[in-house]
Amino acid sequence: MKERRGKGSIHHIAIEVEGNLEDWEENIKDFGYRTSGVVEHFYFKSLYFTEEHGITFEPVSSDALGFTTDSSVEKLGTKLDLPHF
Repeated sequence: MKERRGKGSIHHIAIEVEGNLEDWEENIKDFGYRTSGVVEHFYFKSLYFTEEHGITFEPVSSDALGFTTDSSVEKLGTKLDLPHF
C-alpha cells in the first residue's frame, strides 16, 4: 500500500546509525534508491531516501556534534539553542 498524507500518516523515520554516512549512501544506492546526499544540519548529519511505498528514511550519523555543543546536558531544554546560521 502506498503511503498517503493524512491522519496517522508517516512523513519520515529517522534512525541513528554508526559509521560513515557516505558508506551508508553507497549501500543504499546499491539497493537502487536515490538519496539526498549527506545533509549538514550543524548538530548532526543525515541523508534521506524514499522507499517504493513513499516512506522517507533518514539515517542520522552517530558521529555528529550533538546538542551538547551549545549547552551542557544539565541545561538542555532550558533555553532555545539554534545553529549559528
